[in-house]
Amino acid sequence: MLVIDASRSGLVLMGAVALAVVCVALPASSLAVPITLSDVNSQLVIDPTSPAGMNSWVVDGVNHLTQQWFWYRAGPMGMEESVSTLQLVSAVLSDGDLDPGHERLAVTYAGLGFTLQLDLTLTGGAVGSGASDLLEVISFQKTGQEDLEFHFFQYADFDLNGDALDDSVAITGGNTAQQSDGSVISESVVTGPPDHHQVDVFSNILDALNDSDVDDLNDASGPVRDDNLTWAFQWDFTLGDDGVIISKNKNLVPEPGALTVLVAGTLLTLLRRKRK
Repeated sequence: MLVIDASRSGLVLMGAVALAVVCVALPASSLAVPITLSDVNSQLVIDPTSPAGMNSWVVDGVNHLTQQWFWYRAGPMGMEESVSTLQLVSAVLSDGDLDPGHERLAVTYAGLGFTLQLDLTLTGGAVGSGASDLLEVISFQKTGQEDLEFHFFQYADFDLNGDALDDSVAITGGNTAQQSDGSVISESVVTGPPDHHQVDVFSNILDALNDSDVDDLNDASGPVRDDNLTWAFQWDFTLGDDGVIISKNKNLVPEPGALTVLVAGTLLTLLRRKRK
């Protein structure tokens, strides 16, 4: 079903020019997974029905991501669970620039006494730049009578340039993660500062999130170098009538040294073409 969704900036007026945002509303019963977001040089693959979650982020033909996804714990006891275990209510794909492919996905889940929405927007860089950006906004709303004690986790396993074994990771200020290995992925939490974080070797964090115990991140910040590394953020809050919003931005770019090589290679190619 193709619709113009005016409630989500469906028609944006800029001067005298109206730009339509084309949306595709996907009922949960007919959702085809995985879903691919695409913009310029970038493609992001997401399965909102599985703990695999976001499992591929290809930039200029190179995949940098193994898995990024979200877990939650409602109440003081009980184990963490993937948000994919919640009831999937809807998924809305949208294209704000009318180029090929959709670059935005909003997925809404319903739990016992709350709803959770993941709103993901992919922004690609120029072809050949190795650059890409992902904006994530996570919104929580209470639907029951009682306030909820809530714990929310983001787990990230990036294998930059398709290489898992020699990455370096550090978390600074409690809200900014940076991982490097030929490329650099930086994530900054813009709103809703995390309460805990953790840098660790694979698969310690993932195992803790998937076991049957109550787990909290241990605030290990790194830097940790030259290993198969993962990292995570944790938010602890009481979900009341006003709801909660977490917003984060991930930026992927080549490392300065790699960028110099890229530019030099491009210039050499141009010079060779000019001589011909």
